[in-house]
Amino acid sequence: MDSVDRSTQQRAERRPVSAHVIHSLGVAACMLGSSVLWVCGLATACTSSDAPIADTEVNGHASALVSAARAKPAPAGPGYFIARRDLRRCVAPICGGFFVSLVNKATTPCVDGSAQAECYVAELDLSGLGLSPDDEAALQGAIGINTSEASVVLVGQIQPKAFGSVGTFGQFVARSAWRAAKPVTLSGTFYGLKDSGIVCITYPCPSIAEAKLNTSQVQNIHGVDFTQAPGSDADKDAAGNAIFSGEGLVATGTNSVIRRAGPAGAATVLNISQYFRLVTPSAAPLQWFSTCGDPVCRGWSGQSGLPLCTTQAEGQACDSTGDGCDPKSDCNSVLVCADHDPKQSGCPISSRRFKTEIHYLESAELAELAQSVDQIRLASYVYKSDPHAVRQLGFIVEDNAGTPAVQLERSRVDLYGYTSMAVAAVQTQNKRVAALESEIGALRAELALVRESAESCQQP
Repeated sequence: MDSVDRSTQQRAERRPVSAHVIHSLGVAACMLGSSVLWVCGLATACTSSDAPIADTEVNGHASALVSAARAKPAPAGPGYFIARRDLRRCVAPICGGFFVSLVNKATTPCVDGSAQAECYVAELDLSGLGLSPDDEAALQGAIGINTSEASVVLVGQIQPKAFGSVGTFGQFVARSAWRAAKPVTLSGTFYGLKDSGIVCITYPCPSIAEAKLNTSQVQNIHGVDFTQAPGSDADKDAAGNAIFSGEGLVATGTNSVIRRAGPAGAATVLNISQYFRLVTPSAAPLQWFSTCGDPVCRGWSGQSGLPLCTTQAEGQACDSTGDGCDPKSDCNSVLVCADHDPKQSGCPISSRRFKTEIHYLESAELAELAQSVDQIRLASYVYKSDPHAVRQLGFIVEDNAGTPAVQLERSRVDLYGYTSMAVAAVQTQNKRVAALESEIGALRAELALVRESAESCQQP
């Protein structure tokens, strides 16, 4: 660390800081040499380097870093974990899962109530991370067989999960994940790093909040040194910027104190041996997707308000989110440019926000539809175009013209309307049944009174 021991001002003179100034924070982050990140004061005041981190100063994912560091996890509670694969050969879920352990802790509370060096979990639940199937598989694939070279830090908790008659095993439910660009042998302590919110008029400045993960220990430090950390200069620059961006950074390493680091005196620097960036969902490529269209296909209306499609086709790449065109679909479905399928929530679209002139049917209208259902003549038939002459069951549209169950102009049954008519019939029948049950109840009560009166008359 001889290069770090030299004065801050000498190193600042050797390398300009313009490429590393973060103007939006009101401070400058200076990469001195090739890997030491200092925060050089540009503001007009400086708070004490011993000032605690207030909860109101913690934002975004960096908030989780400090909050989780302050809260000692309860048994099977939330915390920061590393994991390794279980290579034992036996039937799942008894084997084949993962072993997880709390960082900075000698033992981890397991689902059976015991405290072990590591706990077996039958599966990892990464659904809460919002990752694509490919990204989720890549994250699981980054978990190796040795925690001493762990390249993934998981934030979450161990929960019990029943696996049928086999028994109950642990399941790790992840809230977030942090991943290293390159696995190396870990050394030092796990810390969470974020902007402390402190700005100074001189240096060194205690502008980085350092939280020892899974403990309540938090302090402000003056800089981080990436000299021994893996990765390119660009990787290290991005990691340093993450500290101040609200994302935060998870890192392993050891602290050292540099005497006479600058006009403000000594500096505490974290010598980073490994660092982990927050895993976020990757943006899917833009492509053309079809929308749900009308609940019932009644033919193209030409009322989408979009230009007609020319060469656009579903599944092809597109350029701008929100672009759209009209392919003249019989169901009035259009094409939209998006990174996900708008039909993922299901079709047809029946939400109130997509409808107008909503009118709830009165009892008389329901009764009229129920009567129409009673009058539908069911028939069996064979389609003329069917070479196999398979007999079908249904009705003939000409026999039921004028009902919501028929699209006579297109010689089709309106299945949505037909189903709604059936619902009306069921509701009407239910009302009739309820009325009959009430009448029967009243008759039974009246009959009981008659019987009681008759029995009293027969008494001497």
